[in-house]
Amino acid sequence: MKHGVVLVAVALAIGGCAGQAGPGSPGSPGGGVETAGCRYATSPPAMEIDGTPQPANQEALGVLADRLRTQVEQPFAEVFAGLAMEQERNRVVVYRVPSAALDKLVMDQFAADCVELRDAAHSAGELTALANKITDDMSYWRGLGIEINMVGASYDGSGVEVGVTGAHLEKAKVELPKRYGAGAPIIVVEAGPITTS
Repeated sequence: MKHGVVLVAVALAIGGCAGQAGPGSPGSPGGGVETAGCRYATSPPAMEIDGTPQPANQEALGVLADRLRTQVEQPFAEVFAGLAMEQERNRVVVYRVPSAALDKLVMDQFAADCVELRDAAHSAGELTALANKITDDMSYWRGLGIEINMVGASYDGSGVEVGVTGAHLEKAKVELPKRYGAGAPIIVVEAGPITTS
């Protein structure tokens, strides 16, 4: 058996989150606004592949997510955090540090689609740089007796998740901020070693 470290720079999440009722409304629990197309977005019934239920809108949302990524990831690298597909609400969520320019592009270019813009605390670039620093310091952390099993920037811009074994959890919570700064957006979580055959 081999053990390794997984570095996930930016994840495209597939999951469910709360949202709001339409453009110009006060905001969703996620703090976002929606394009006009969300007024008409309905999730189609689930389909089955080999007897396993699948969201029938997954492919269409994937295409929309790809279009969005092309338009906002590099041109707005200083504010873009990540994307999430929410099949049950038939929408793609763009997480970004608040940006009037990015919002205008999405609201104009994707008005016919259902896209929700939500606030992020940090950009993907900022979090990836921090994740890379932590990964580069693996030997340092082993020397302190902290075995890091996973490092990954969150798709919603909240921080960098650092997974360590339960025995090292409290020590890691103290030591990582000492090295990278008390304000560094590090989220220490319990994660066992990655095992491959």
